[in-house]
Amino acid sequence: AIVTRFGRVVKTAGLPQELASTEFLGTDPIIAVARSGDPSTVERLMDFRRGNRLTSTTVTSTLTALGVEHISIDGLTFETRVVREDNNAIGSSWSFTNYYWVDPVDPIVWRSVQHVSKTFPPLTLEMLKPAG
Repeated sequence: AIVTRFGRVVKTAGLPQELASTEFLGTDPIIAVARSGDPSTVERLMDFRRGNRLTSTTVTSTLTALGVEHISIDGLTFETRVVREDNNAIGSSWSFTNYYWVDPVDPIVWRSVQHVSKTFPPLTLEMLKPAG
């Protein structure tokens, strides 16, 4: 199972290492960066569970707007603004990059490539139909 909030994976279940929670120390800036084009840096706490063991990691993220890209999902084409998120887990040797394809008007992340664990490859998610 994968739980998202405005396109970001914030919790998983059933994976070899689960993302128990993601909490930002401020506001998650994905949508704001896509709309304004202004870079942003933010910290978040990621809690991981493997069996009965829970570990926490603080991650510093720098988000940068890369520009406009048209993508196709299930035969439909969408104009999106691509946001790159460069991440560094403090006190760990884990650095990773996530990508988000954001609708320029609505707060929808149509596609993303996100790392949710150091132990396996990133997840690629596509929105087939927005909720509502």
